[in-house]
Amino acid sequence: MARDIEHAYRAACAAEPTYPETGATRGGPLPAGYPLRTRRSLRIGSGPGAYERAGAFVLSWGPQRAAGLAPHPDTPAEEGGTVLLVPRPGGLRLPGPLIPCRVLWAEYGPDRTGFAYGSLPGHPECGEESFTVVRDDDGTVRAEIAVFSRAAARYTRLAGPVARGAQRLALRRYLRAVARAARQG
Repeated sequence: MARDIEHAYRAACAAEPTYPETGATRGGPLPAGYPLRTRRSLRIGSGPGAYERAGAFVLSWGPQRAAGLAPHPDTPAEEGGTVLLVPRPGGLRLPGPLIPCRVLWAEYGPDRTGFAYGSLPGHPECGEESFTVVRDDDGTVRAEIAVFSRAAARYTRLAGPVARGAQRLALRRYLRAVARAARQG
């Protein structure tokens, strides 16, 4: 299994994103032509402590871990980095697709921290997701997620609306996980 992961990781490092609109989750309208296009925001707390905890959680792949995905390599999200998201529901090692992604942008600021990753060849979807923590002028801290995607693998194309429903469920899980991280401490 480890050899397969390393082989897939090397292939992902050499690959380019599977769509042309890289970085589009950073701001402005999301590109047309994707069945799932959404921006979601959730108030998760207030003050510098909530902001710092939530930002650290996001940059360490916390939302993905909460959804049962383990990053390989297990390093913080950094612009230009490549990662395989490995399905590990409940920490179990189950057979499943390795999900190759590239970190397209990352931001580490006093009022905005986060990153976006985009799909690489072999990813079940084609598109991009961003995970950002924002501190407003009044001290309110929000988690924001932006996504645009369409099915890429045959099994996700066949699943159609069911696959998009699963993605929407994952988005809610991601936001709730960031909110929990902001409250802890």
